[in-house]
Amino acid sequence: MKWQLNLITLALVTFTSTAMANYSMSNANTTNANFDKWKCKRCVVPTEVSGNIDVSIGGVENDEDHSVNSFNSFDSGLAYGVGGQLKSSNASMYASNLGSERAFIEGEMHTDSNFSVSGEYAHFQRLNAQAESSSVLIGDEIIKTVAPLTQDLEMSRERYNLTAKGDIYGFTGAVSATQHTREGNRVSSVPGFETTNILVPVDDRTNQYSAELSTNHNNLFVNAKYRYSTFTNELNNSLAIHGKPNALAMTPDNDAHHLTFSGGYQFDKSYLSAQFSHGEYHQESQLIDSTSLLAFDGEVYTTDARVKFSSLLNAKTRVYFGADYSERNNESSMIGELEWNVDPVTGELQEIVLQDQETIRLNAGVNYRIASGYRFSADYEYQQKDYQYYQSGYDVDSLNSEQTEQHTLNGKLSVRAFENLDMALSGEISHRDQSELNANLLLANNNDIMLRRYHMADRTRAKTDFSVNYAVSTNFTVDADVYLAQDLYTETEIGLTRSYDYGVNVGMNYYIGKTNVYSSAAVQWIESDQVGTSWKSDIEDQFVYFSVGVDHPLSDTVNVGMDYQFADAQSNTGVVEVWTVEYDPYTSTTHSLRAYMNYAMSERVDLALDYRFEKSDESDWSDVGIDEINGLVTLGSLSENYNAHMIMLTLSYNL
Repeated sequence: MKWQLNLITLALVTFTSTAMANYSMSNANTTNANFDKWKCKRCVVPTEVSGNIDVSIGGVENDEDHSVNSFNSFDSGLAYGVGGQLKSSNASMYASNLGSERAFIEGEMHTDSNFSVSGEYAHFQRLNAQAESSSVLIGDEIIKTVAPLTQDLEMSRERYNLTAKGDIYGFTGAVSATQHTREGNRVSSVPGFETTNILVPVDDRTNQYSAELSTNHNNLFVNAKYRYSTFTNELNNSLAIHGKPNALAMTPDNDAHHLTFSGGYQFDKSYLSAQFSHGEYHQESQLIDSTSLLAFDGEVYTTDARVKFSSLLNAKTRVYFGADYSERNNESSMIGELEWNVDPVTGELQEIVLQDQETIRLNAGVNYRIASGYRFSADYEYQQKDYQYYQSGYDVDSLNSEQTEQHTLNGKLSVRAFENLDMALSGEISHRDQSELNANLLLANNNDIMLRRYHMADRTRAKTDFSVNYAVSTNFTVDADVYLAQDLYTETEIGLTRSYDYGVNVGMNYYIGKTNVYSSAAVQWIESDQVGTSWKSDIEDQFVYFSVGVDHPLSDTVNVGMDYQFADAQSNTGVVEVWTVEYDPYTSTTHSLRAYMNYAMSERVDLALDYRFEKSDESDWSDVGIDEINGLVTLGSLSENYNAHMIMLTLSYNL
């Protein structure tokens, strides 16, 4: 081969590397350049809108309204919705199920100067049950009707959010405003001549406002955030029930302030982070009539501090240390005379008791790479909790206190040394002891049932978990997980004495050409024992889950698929006193089926057909009729038993 080089080319290729000229733009001489009149005539800034718009229409058929929770809150009849996503050079928007009771939409606009504004709206409605009740809300009073009426136990929630963000002079700031509203009803019980279960109205609003400022300079990060929230109950302070005024108190109005400072610093191979926050919570609503309390001014102050340090000692070892402190001071003031009133139904003390709480948490851990593909981590944590209770009319010396200490040690071994196999084995052991309860005043004159403190009981907990992921081939993977947990309350004489929680999870994913077949299954068992003064009980719970699905492309324009899910839950309770009593089991079984087809009609138009079926069977032995038990008025059966079908046709237009 002959090389024909001129003198200039020959001179360039014979330069040494140290003398080679650099012709990059970063080294251009722009000292005398005037950029004011410079304009790129061929540069095109994208301004077109891209994305898709979806319109759905179909129908629902069911034999009970519970199915609305799975079908976008649509009852029997017409179902519809609008959604999609749009995006341009300086704006974006996403929406789903507009027009339904589970609508969501969010959007954002931003400028070239690092300033953006975003907004969000969400509406969510859930039907919990259909109750039979002879109590109906009329105005500010719940009255008793001649015959029971069917009422929906449901809750509707709405959320609005507006956020603005911007960068200026090396700082990043953000302000946000959010409003949550709730409207519906909930279950409540009112003791009197008979214990009556009723539906209580809910209508409240929570407003949250926040401002945040942060900066990141070299190795230092600093952040400050302030949050203010208010809760407003749109209902009256109390409700009259069956002619009795002030029979039920509603949730009082309150507000809260929260200020947080946080930061971190990156050293050579270490990182230090810290956070401090302070909160104030106030409640100044009026009280309903009370025989022992005339006035209450609620004030709670919280202080939280956290420090964490991590360091890379060498190429294989990283260590970390942390400390947390949390304090909750209840400085509420009460005016009234001390008077105990024990609820004859629930056994609860109907008296306001102030509680202070202090928590200290220390932990240390290490991450160690044993060899290539082998990693080990270990962590130790110490936690101490102190509770203090105060009562109206008594000084600090008469306080009641509780204290617990807990030690936790956990470790994990991960193996990724094999080409197609990953494994992990983890374990944890903890012990909660030195629990102390000083009941010198608060509970000294009550029965032992009032002295139960489940969070105070000495407990030894052990957990272990083994997981594996195996790639049988390039198109077939299997994963499995086995776990076991045990809690022992060896010092407990009344209450929970033992519990076991163990189970298995498996899953697989298989590609046959372009067809994807996937499946998963899980089973969990929970067993627990409790003892009382003259009885003991055994509770056994079992949960089973199975799913299978397939996704198959029929052609370049048509895709079909199917998903099936099965869930089953069972609970058995047995009580031994003078003789053994086996309660009827609680059972809940759900079958869910989905079949779909997607068709690309053209480059811009897609068509999707979606069919869903759900069947639910629930049996709860605690469900009793409204007046089956003398002196007890219930809401009837709240179990879910239904068959439901839904079919939807969705047209998508791609911009």
